[in-house]
Amino acid sequence: PLIWQNGENAIHKVENGEAVLQSVGGGSGVMIGQTSWKNYTVSVRCKMVKHQPTPGWNEAVGIVLRIQPVQGDTSDVYAFHFGTVGVNPKSTHAFTCMRRNNAMQNLQSEPFEWKLNKWYQLKVEAKGNRFKFYLDDKLKIDYQDKTHSTGMIGFGSAVNTTIAHFDDFVATGDEIPDLNLSVSPRSKLAITWA
Repeated sequence: PLIWQNGENAIHKVENGEAVLQSVGGGSGVMIGQTSWKNYTVSVRCKMVKHQPTPGWNEAVGIVLRIQPVQGDTSDVYAFHFGTVGVNPKSTHAFTCMRRNNAMQNLQSEPFEWKLNKWYQLKVEAKGNRFKFYLDDKLKIDYQDKTHSTGMIGFGSAVNTTIAHFDDFVATGDEIPDLNLSVSPRSKLAITWA
């Protein structure tokens, strides 16, 4: 049920049981679910192995929510990432993309001195128009926005130079079915890459 989505020149693969996403002039991501899903919690372990701040671009990795595919390889989404926005300092940040209007809006940023090749546990709780983004179980962003009310879930990397590894993707919520990939039997989806 996974949808692997690459921007121009981006690469995705599975290596040593981990999903590897490489951004080369475009984002790379993985999506799953229904466009009608609303309230859920999504978590994934992630490490960035290559990163170069790029003027005017979001060089970051993280969770994407409320995904509504628009056309081709574009979608309206919320993203909760760590990395850099332009040449600004290292941070965690939340933003929304509205591809129909070709617009990205940064919602909130917080300083965060992440390190290359270090695993981080990311988690986002989405309930109604409220989003809580945790990094290693510490609340980093608590934000309210009503731009996107429902959508698929996933994770990704962006945009020009970033390479990241992902593992242990889990989503829970009343609307999320058990696809016989889970570690517990009710309303929990877990993906095993191998």
